[in-house]
Amino acid sequence: MDYKSASRRSNTGFTIVELLVVMGITAILFTSLVFYSRTAEKQLILFKEQMKIITALQKAKSLAIVAFSESQTTCGYGVNFDKTNNKMTIFKEQPASGNNSCSTRDHIYTSIDEFYEEIKLDNRTIKFGNLINSDGGVFADIVFISPEPIIVIDDSSSEFATIEITDILGVNKKFVKVTDAGQITAQ
Repeated sequence: MDYKSASRRSNTGFTIVELLVVMGITAILFTSLVFYSRTAEKQLILFKEQMKIITALQKAKSLAIVAFSESQTTCGYGVNFDKTNNKMTIFKEQPASGNNSCSTRDHIYTSIDEFYEEIKLDNRTIKFGNLINSDGGVFADIVFISPEPIIVIDDSSSEFATIEITDILGVNKKFVKVTDAGQITAQ
């Protein structure tokens, strides 16, 4: 009888090896969950900043359409991309100083007189990557000219422009593409 009672006692608990294996597996799962959570957080921040760019472009496009009905001589609206300061500026496209004709516009952000609104990207986690037009060149301005609106990318005949944003390490990237027909897409 003593043998049976001893056998029952040894089967009632877990061994130290079994407990260590369970704790090890739990630690591995928890670590992968934390890593996945950080990666997902970076993707969400990148997506949010991509939407800021699209919103700024849509706002400039809408303002350009509305500008056609205004009595002022605003020829359109545009967005200037400043990679150095990690910001965008929505600006009014004005005719040359002392002239009321929109035929004298320059299609670029040139002075504080054209300033409308400034939008900054999250400097801690996001930066502008490449700003490339369809000709392979670098651009800084996209202008929507009313009434259609006509889209001008840095006063060139580019068919599209691609705006790249990336995380600080350059690992994760998102793109915004603007065509000369006014289509704005996230990629």
